[in-house]
Amino acid sequence: MGCPPTHYGPLCNITCPQNCKGPCDLDLGHCTFGCIDGWTGISCEQVCHAGFYGKDCLEICSATCLNPPCHHVTGECIGGCQDGWQAFNCSQECPYGQFGRNCSGFCDGCFARTCHHVSGLCDNSSACNYGYKFSQYCDTACDDGQFGNNCANRCFCLTKPCNKVNGICPPSGCREGWYGESCNKECNSGYYGRNCGEFCGGCISNVCDTFDGLCTNTTGCEAGYLYEEYCNKACEGGYFGDNCTLKCNCLTGTCNSLTGKCSEDGTTSRHKETSNAAAIGGGVAAFIIVVLIIVAAVIVYNRRLISSQDGVQTTSSHTTTYETSYNANNSQQKDQQYEDLIRMDPSSPYQDLTTPSVSNEYEQIDNAYVNLSLQM
Repeated sequence: MGCPPTHYGPLCNITCPQNCKGPCDLDLGHCTFGCIDGWTGISCEQVCHAGFYGKDCLEICSATCLNPPCHHVTGECIGGCQDGWQAFNCSQECPYGQFGRNCSGFCDGCFARTCHHVSGLCDNSSACNYGYKFSQYCDTACDDGQFGNNCANRCFCLTKPCNKVNGICPPSGCREGWYGESCNKECNSGYYGRNCGEFCGGCISNVCDTFDGLCTNTTGCEAGYLYEEYCNKACEGGYFGDNCTLKCNCLTGTCNSLTGKCSEDGTTSRHKETSNAAAIGGGVAAFIIVVLIIVAAVIVYNRRLISSQDGVQTTSSHTTTYETSYNANNSQQKDQQYEDLIRMDPSSPYQDLTTPSVSNEYEQIDNAYVNLSLQM
């Protein structure tokens, strides 16, 4: 009767080598049917030599193992694979679009996402996909705020950066001064602020800074706005025109701050303009009246002056006529009396009386009369 398959020896008390493939020799314990994978020798007591594995250690370990040797039984690369390889024994290249150690790299920046499985070098080195800076590897994504081909475009999203491929901003919108789905379009003339949602209608020619709305021309504002550097304060109710200096005169409601047109009756307010016209007209009329008064005064003065001169001349004429007549009459009477006295008494003292003395007295009287007439 022989020993059981797991023992050998005279007394069948020695266990067969554990790496034998099947029962061992009953006398010596040699592995009659060979060794299990990964072992060698007559008694299967030796592991495969480095770089070999498997049945009878005839399999060669993969050359892409990172740290040889591989496992002597399975051939698994114990330390992992070299760049560009995968699987337990590193026998497979990285899948399409991946490269590098353990195939952990992605060649998303390469055109058509094709690159070398080991190095990641793009198959097409003339261009990169949108959202990546140009290089041989196309492995550098655009910085925040940049997008498109070779990151040549910029976006000005309000909160988070835009998509680096297509440039679309999040729903929060754009920063001040920009609009569009990529927030890369500068506000059109006359608009400013977030998403270009504000209109600088008060600035001259509607031209302002697209960021904060500061008027480019600060010398004034459009009609309907109070003057200040932003020109964004419309006239208060009841006022219109340049710097809101004109006042409405609407029957009901308010007027348009730009044109002054009343909102209810449709008429155009002219209150302030009428008042101005009246003031101007009154000033002109007053000036004309003053001129007329001066002219009239001059005329009256001239007439009175002429009249006074005529009166003096008339009085003088009358006085002269009276004096002449009076002197003539008196002279004749005096002469006659004098002659009579001389005839009566040639030695009379009346001979010393002369006409000139009488004439001088009358001349003084006449002169006093003329002076009195002039004073009147």
